Amino acid sequence: MAMLMQWHTQTVGGWIRALPSEWIAQSPKTNLAFAWMHIYLAQGRVDSAEATAQQSRLIAAGEAILAGSMWNSSRGFVAGIFMQGGFMFVSDVMLRTTMFSKWTAWAGMLSNGFDLLHVFVTLVAPTLGFTLLTIGGVFYVLWFPLLSHDLIKAGR
Repeated sequence: MAMLMQWHTQTVGGWIRALPSEWIAQSPKTNLAFAWMHIYLAQGRVDSAEATAQQSRLIAAGEAILAGSMWNSSRGFVAGIFMQGGFMFVSDVMLRTTMFSKWTAWAGMLSNGFDLLHVFVTLVAPTLGFTLLTIGGVFYVLWFPLLSHDLIKAGR
């Protein structure tokens, strides 16, 4: 698991480093579709004659992805509060029962807690909010398998 996380971190880190600085300055939550497009164009997979047209199509596609994302709206903000807040309550219930392991409950508390905190912090400090989301994401990687294990065990 540690090797997988290290690979994932290095890969995503490389994608983020490949983003042009003006994109990062706009938002640390820039969709990785933009990173893919930048890498695609930078690696010379498009010849110079069609590079401008291809770049325009890719940027338009990336902007459409961002515009259509529910997370870039007030409904995403409210959904984040309800989802992460609800999962915090669920994790609290898990802590109080013997049906779920304490590891599962704490992984849920930490992942959803950091994610819930990120929803509010992003309003005033987007970079810090992105950092909180990233930390919460590490705990999600633990929580989902642990939760699956405990639910399968409970169903037997």
